[in-house]
Amino acid sequence: METLVKFGTFVAAFIVGIVIGAFLLGNIVLTTSYGIPLSIRLKNLGLIADYRPAVRNFVTFLVNCVLVAITTLLVVWYFPNVLSGFLFGLGLIVLKLSGDNVRFSSDNQADYIEANSGSFIRDPQSLTQEEMNYFFNLRESESIQGNQLFARVCGELVSNILFFGVLTNIILIAGRISWWIGIVFAILFTVFTLLSSLQTMILVITAPIGIFIQFFSKHRNEVDRHGRLLRTESRWMVLATIPRLFELGFDVIYILTLYWFFFPVNLD
Repeated sequence: METLVKFGTFVAAFIVGIVIGAFLLGNIVLTTSYGIPLSIRLKNLGLIADYRPAVRNFVTFLVNCVLVAITTLLVVWYFPNVLSGFLFGLGLIVLKLSGDNVRFSSDNQADYIEANSGSFIRDPQSLTQEEMNYFFNLRESESIQGNQLFARVCGELVSNILFFGVLTNIILIAGRISWWIGIVFAILFTVFTLLSSLQTMILVITAPIGIFIQFFSKHRNEVDRHGRLLRTESRWMVLATIPRLFELGFDVIYILTLYWFFFPVNLD
């Protein structure tokens, strides 16, 4: 009977985690990886009049972060026995949101247009399909400007923190069930994270060097073929390395958390 009760509470917490994740984490991921970068892109391309859509998305991001933090703390303080089920439900939503097809769907595009209809200079309904594909394509790199790149890197930072944080918690749960199963997943996670961190470190080191050389060159006050001042773009490129440094910091925290869990330090 006790086992049945524990299973029931786990399932209930799991469902609550899914619901909270779908509404709150969904908004966090979508605003940072889609809403804010898209708003900046559309402003750069002259399709919207101002940055109000980006500001609204940022406020939504902050509010949902606070709500997630409060909800998680309430579970930790008052229902610690069901924390694993709650986090597992949240994690399932994060894994689902990690796919580009979810974040960059036509439904999200339609929701964005409806929510920010007052900011459009041109009626989106008057755009051809080719124009829609160009304006709303966040993967398009030919016309990307420095501020959009910075916003995209920040969005990737939030998504990666959530994604790798979820994987860390899943490994911890597996480790509580079986040390050997957990340690195998921990090793695979560490190898994958280190390879990802190595790529990030290369970008963090090489990007500022190249930009530093360009910034002090005689061409720094020139514009590129899109009319963008090279000096301004260089500053945004340097700023874009800051979120990558935060990402490296979180990678270290996740790896150390797993190490201390599987190989606890005896301070006696």
